[in-house]
Amino acid sequence: MVKGCVALSGIVALSNLGGCGSDSAPTSSNTDNSEPDNSNGGKADSLSGAHAANKYPENVPGKYYVDNQCIDCDLCFESAPANFKRIEEGGYFYVYKQPENADETARCRAALSGCPVDAIGDDGE
Repeated sequence: MVKGCVALSGIVALSNLGGCGSDSAPTSSNTDNSEPDNSNGGKADSLSGAHAANKYPENVPGKYYVDNQCIDCDLCFESAPANFKRIEEGGYFYVYKQPENADETARCRAALSGCPVDAIGDDGE
């Protein structure tokens, strides 16, 4: 497998290691310092930018959850369909089943790292 890529049944998640096929570290194209350096992918220093205080009540108890930053993009469901479901009337996703094996855990981690608005949390439980 190429360094920096995770393939999950046809889904490819790019890491912040320069993308698929790249062996180099990420570089910032920002030369005027007008924007913050997002070489860490724009993530908070913790495992995610999600906040447990803002998680949806439909999330089952456990390590992973979705908070109110969700924009209904479908990425989590595409990454881990066994673990995420959509609330039609609210237009958001939630964790309806915590991962039960290594494959589901890897898929939830891919969803967390790929979430464009950091709405998926990992509270470490």
